[in-house]
Amino acid sequence: MLFIHLVALNRTSGRATAYHFASPNISEVIAEKKRVISFLSGQKVKPSISFQVVPTESASYDSVNSYNSYFEPFKPTEDLKTFGESIHVTQALNSVDVASYLERKFHFSSYTLQKMLYFVYSEFLVRFQRPPFRADFIAFANGPVDYDVYEKRRWNRDSMGLNYGFEEKAFGSKDGKIIIDLIDFVNGKYEKCFQNMNDEGSNLTHRKGTPWSIAHAQGYNAPITDNLILKYHSRETI
Repeated sequence: MLFIHLVALNRTSGRATAYHFASPNISEVIAEKKRVISFLSGQKVKPSISFQVVPTESASYDSVNSYNSYFEPFKPTEDLKTFGESIHVTQALNSVDVASYLERKFHFSSYTLQKMLYFVYSEFLVRFQRPPFRADFIAFANGPVDYDVYEKRRWNRDSMGLNYGFEEKAFGSKDGKIIIDLIDFVNGKYEKCFQNMNDEGSNLTHRKGTPWSIAHAQGYNAPITDNLILKYHSRETI
């Protein structure tokens, strides 16, 4: 029996996912494509996807891989909701995307990069009451650190210079220009404060009652939550 496979593909910043549907009935395949388009059009993050139609003698996704190895990098699912959630994750800005942009534009030290990343995040969060990108800041000894960025820069720094996820995701988006303008604002206002990690007087995040100081009192690597930032970021600003 011949099966017709409908494969919806999404690839963003090197992360590849796929929605897979197979049927021997071409009418069902056409109807499923319409359903997929309708479902994805209602997503908050407008997806960039492509559709492929493949004929094989099996209903399995493995047969699609055998038909053409092009499909092998894509992680498949047959649950449309799961596929929609994967698109949201891959197409949403994250801390490494933004840090990579900062790395290429300003060539910061690791210490300054983490401070600037944190202040861009915090300034946006306070102004708009929502996070600008996915991040998880924790309380290191010298201040707030996003662990994903820490690991990436420590073990694979060269890859940060090759990550253009920020441009891919932010340029042309509603928040893109706001974040770019905010990055320039934060750089102009705070960069000189974060050039020397041994100068406690310029380490604004170490002031009493700041989000970092409250989290750090709870233990090394304690999370710096959005609620802490919203309540106390004003104590670390100039």
